[in-house]
Amino acid sequence: MAGKIKLKIGNSVIVKPTVLDPDLGTDISGWQGRISEINPENNSICIDWDSITLKNIPSEVIFKCEEEGLDWSQIYLEPTSSSS
Repeated sequence: MAGKIKLKIGNSVIVKPTVLDPDLGTDISGWQGRISEINPENNSICIDWDSITLKNIPSEVIFKCEEEGLDWSQIYLEPTSSSS
């Protein structure tokens, strides 16, 4: 990664095109929410999905998350800059 990304808890973020959910392999391009946690030790952020994204999550994704004991209202991802 070229530069340091300036992320703060509460920032709104949108998932970049072609990004897949690391647990399910589902395309989550364009999903959006707010950063609720930043973990520099493992280079991850927690995104709490916003109400529009939650409303549009396919029921099969919710079902699969429930089946696997995953929280479908948020996700942990590795941050990247908006220009990469």
